[in-house]
Amino acid sequence: MNLDNIRIGLRLGLGFGAVLTLMCAIVFVAYSRLQLTGDGVADLFSRQQSATLALEWASTTQQNVTHTLAIARAAGMPEVEKFFGPQIMRTTAEISELQKKLVALISSDDGKALLASVAQRRTAYIATRDELLRLLGQADQPAADALMKAQLLPAAEAYLVAVGAVKDHELAQAEATRVALERGIGSAGALLLALLLASLAVGTLLSLFITRSVTRPLAEAVTAARVIADCDLSQPVHSERRDELGDLLRAVGQMQGSPSRLVAQVRGSTDSIGTASAEIAVGTLDLSTRTEQTASKKIATFKLGEAGAGHRAAAGAHADTPGPVAAAKPAAFAKALAARATRPAAVRPPAATPAAATARAAQARGHRRPSHCSPGGRGRRRGRRLGILLSAAPAASSRHSSTRPPHR
Repeated sequence: MNLDNIRIGLRLGLGFGAVLTLMCAIVFVAYSRLQLTGDGVADLFSRQQSATLALEWASTTQQNVTHTLAIARAAGMPEVEKFFGPQIMRTTAEISELQKKLVALISSDDGKALLASVAQRRTAYIATRDELLRLLGQADQPAADALMKAQLLPAAEAYLVAVGAVKDHELAQAEATRVALERGIGSAGALLLALLLASLAVGTLLSLFITRSVTRPLAEAVTAARVIADCDLSQPVHSERRDELGDLLRAVGQMQGSPSRLVAQVRGSTDSIGTASAEIAVGTLDLSTRTEQTASKKIATFKLGEAGAGHRAAAGAHADTPGPVAAAKPAAFAKALAARATRPAAVRPPAATPAAATARAAQARGHRRPSHCSPGGRGRRRGRRLGILLSAAPAASSRHSSTRPPHR
């Protein structure tokens, strides 16, 4: 299973679910083993109690047999029979109570069979004992002695052997229950330890896988963000993951693409502005050239008018002395003024073509010349010089008119 295609919430849910499942398994095993241990302890207690009751039954039966034999040996001594007779009846009643308890406690088939054998032999013993006490009551000592040796002692021995068999059986069952209980406790401990180790291993592996599946794409996102912060928009950011971190990386990629498109648009706008600036520079240079031509023409016209005014003043001054030389001076003076008026146009720089102006503007943009070296700066300087000349021309005309002698 590829964890990169699983959402983080589901991924964490699966991890915690696996750990919780193992914890529930540990609790279930511990609870079940605890129940089994409790049942084993109860069974062990019951077996031990049965063995104790069987041991008490055997000792009580031994007392009963001993009292019976004492009465049989003390023939003709009523004091002995009077002393041991009630004890025999009391022990017989106690044995009956012990037998009832053992029948209630022992549930196995073997135990029930042993109890049946004990009951049968007890019945035979009680019958032989009662017969012996009857013969003793009739003072038939030889018959009593014969009955005691032939039937009572073998019946008592068989009875005690049967009770001992019940006691040994219950002790063996108690020991087996104890061993099984110890084995169950040991196996439960081993199983719980195995489940604990499995929980630790699964939890560790899941934590490592989930941590790596979360931290690696986060590191990629941090790296992409730092690259974008360093103004490097050339590194593509893409992810094939289908979780939240994949969405984050794709969003970072989209964020990187938006500034790239914006930069491309700004670059296109800058190129357009550069082209427009070149065109404006060409227009400015053309306007500057035309302005220089217009200024030159105005200066020439102004100087020509000033020369004509001087000539008219000179002609008025020499009007009284006409001659061939005076007649020739106006023509020569007019020719000189015409040559002077046309001189600025001859020395002006040639008009710049649009191609040359574009090349000059591109060179100015490439070398990033200062604004005072640009064609616009040169045009502004020429315009300022033209304004100074135009403002100086009326002042000179007024000074000339003020110093010119009155017309006669």
